[in-house]
Amino acid sequence: MLGIILGKVQIFSLLLLLIFLFLVVFYFYPSKRMGLFFIIIFLLLGYGMSNVEINQTSKLSSFDEQNIKLNAYVMQPPVEKENKTEMILKVNEAYVQEKSYIIEEKVLANVYKNENTSNIDIKAGDYLNLQGKVRIPDGIRNPGGFDYSLYLNTQKIYATINISSGTIEKLGYDSPGIIKNFIYGLKGYVSQIIEQNLVPDHANLLKGILFGDKELSSDIRDNFVHSGIAHVLAVSGLHVGFLITFVTYTTNLFSIGRKGSLCILTFFLIVYILLTGASPSVIRASIMAFIFLLSKMINKKYDGISALSLAGLLVLLQNPLILYTASFQLSFTAALSIILFYPVISGYLQKIKYIPKSVGSLLSVTLVAQIGTLPISLYHFNQISLISIITNLFIVPSLGILLLVSVIAILSWMIIPFLGEFLFFLSGLLFQWIIYIAFIFSSFKFSYIFMPPFKGQNILLYGIVCLSLAGYIPLRIKRIKIFITTILILLLSFSGIQYFLPQPLKITYLDVGQGDSALIETPSGRTIFIDGGGYPSFQENTREISEDVLLPAIYSKGIRTIDLAIVSHPHDDHIKGIKELIGKIPIKAIGIYDIKNDIMVDMLALAKKNKIPINYLTSGQTIKLDKGIIMEILSPEGVVPPGNGQNEVNNYSLVAKINFDEISFLFTGDIEKEMEERLVAQGVDVDAMVLKVAHHGSNTSSTEDFINKVNPQVCIISVGKNNNFGHPDPEIIKRLKEYTPYIYRTDERGAVEVISNGNGLKIKPYLNKKYLESE
Repeated sequence: MLGIILGKVQIFSLLLLLIFLFLVVFYFYPSKRMGLFFIIIFLLLGYGMSNVEINQTSKLSSFDEQNIKLNAYVMQPPVEKENKTEMILKVNEAYVQEKSYIIEEKVLANVYKNENTSNIDIKAGDYLNLQGKVRIPDGIRNPGGFDYSLYLNTQKIYATINISSGTIEKLGYDSPGIIKNFIYGLKGYVSQIIEQNLVPDHANLLKGILFGDKELSSDIRDNFVHSGIAHVLAVSGLHVGFLITFVTYTTNLFSIGRKGSLCILTFFLIVYILLTGASPSVIRASIMAFIFLLSKMINKKYDGISALSLAGLLVLLQNPLILYTASFQLSFTAALSIILFYPVISGYLQKIKYIPKSVGSLLSVTLVAQIGTLPISLYHFNQISLISIITNLFIVPSLGILLLVSVIAILSWMIIPFLGEFLFFLSGLLFQWIIYIAFIFSSFKFSYIFMPPFKGQNILLYGIVCLSLAGYIPLRIKRIKIFITTILILLLSFSGIQYFLPQPLKITYLDVGQGDSALIETPSGRTIFIDGGGYPSFQENTREISEDVLLPAIYSKGIRTIDLAIVSHPHDDHIKGIKELIGKIPIKAIGIYDIKNDIMVDMLALAKKNKIPINYLTSGQTIKLDKGIIMEILSPEGVVPPGNGQNEVNNYSLVAKINFDEISFLFTGDIEKEMEERLVAQGVDVDAMVLKVAHHGSNTSSTEDFINKVNPQVCIISVGKNNNFGHPDPEIIKRLKEYTPYIYRTDERGAVEVISNGNGLKIKPYLNKKYLESE
């Protein structure tokens, strides 16, 4: 795994240093030579494999954002979503402007439902001719964001094709094979039975528990996450354990010998791996279970660490990038923690007379799993459940009964339908119980808390402390005690010294699509938002920009309170995200100008309900954000009339300038030509090193005189990818380039973080990471 990590971070010099250290030990400790030799071989193997996968690109990358025709083979059964169908295709041939290209690679096709695509029946094995737009998936676009590119790369998919208006034509059919046909047919048949006998929420939950399907409603999913039972939704070792128990009990019931039982269990494990799409957690649990049962059969001692290591090696050999997925990390750290710490915790709990053995065992497993996954959960999700141990006492036994009843219900329905229907009725009651428990526990204010993410040195420190407390690090040995003490001092010093070092000003222009949002972090730790983005009301979007972008960014940066949230003007793409944050995270004050249009009135009522003070801002005011950092309000002036016209509201956008020693930042909202001309005519000082370009780069703003007065060295354009407005306008880009070559667009570069110590700038875009530094 170390080799794979080195391949990801691209630190070749560190790799050479590690090899040098191994060679030194190799020379001075001859008895360890063979072991060190294999370590170096696996280190190089992991580094090489990781580099190959990281540098893998799509052969379709030269056609990014172009409409093309493809001949492709459907590799798996299509997956139906709310407004689209997802298909994994193997491309054979591509056609661009009547020219043919032989291209063989996997792509993910998103077929959006319309009159051309909704009536065609597609199944695994079909050959298709289709037309759509190629897109190369992005990596992380925002702080705390999801790495969609990595997610697809772990499946060896490097491109997607979106089909919204083109037609799909069947060219033929080639069977995927007997085994795949059996697996696809079995899963489809079982899913159909479940859907016929359970209400949608219960059916989706059961398919998620059995197969890892992810079609749950957001409310149920959030309740499971916040109550600490999200592992129920991911097919994991728990589910494999239930399968093993069920099969073992059945084989024992029929007096089948050890060899026969192992063969039957192996068959069911393989089938289950295929049914669940070969998820890392299922493969890991299945391999470990097989090794455990095999060791029992041949009377050999079972070594959990060795079994876990072999399982990890086999999973990573198919694709090293799986190492960086949350599912792999959570599965393997949970298993490792159970192996290491279960005997210790269980031993303590057994000494408590008032805890029954079965309850103590369940408590021990839950507790040690949480110990192991805590740093991973904080690293990826920035939250931990405080009641998961209690919740699991209710859920895990219920889940075992639910799975047993549901599996028997499915089998019964195939033979005796009325018995199956009765058992499905019982399953529905159990689902109601589990969903109710999740709802009740997640509704407690203390059910979960958000915390800053664990980073490298903190994870290492946490691991050393846990291993030491469990007795795996022999601190009684003097040289080990000195070594561990030294490491702990260095780690604590490294973590602590960062709090005393001078901190810079950070302004992150978030990628909120066709909207604006800037997150400001001052040296002393104050946090200010200028706008929050927001999906337009005319879009049918069940998600919120606060859930997709703002909160992940806030939590990933360890922020717990917003000191000031400023709204530049009351349009959805600026105000909506701020409204959504109210009640989700403490906000000390909201800054607006005095306007009483409908959207602003709604937000004021929401702020009043949550007891958030309102600061009315007007030109001439100054706000001290931090020592030496001043925000000047340049516009608008006084009370603004309650007009709702698009241009009128845009022109009354709040214009603010932040000064920090020699560096200045100008925020312009959506002001247009009229307000720019007024500011220039009034002689307002708009000169700034960093300009947030007005109105997403529209040609109704950024006039020649205004840009000349600003004289920016860096321009940030907050704009949605492939937006319908043609933003930014090419003429505006051309005009800005006359002043600076440093133009950062959020549609192309994702979020853009600007870091300053008051004398220079460092600019870090989240995509296409070519940094700019000026002193």
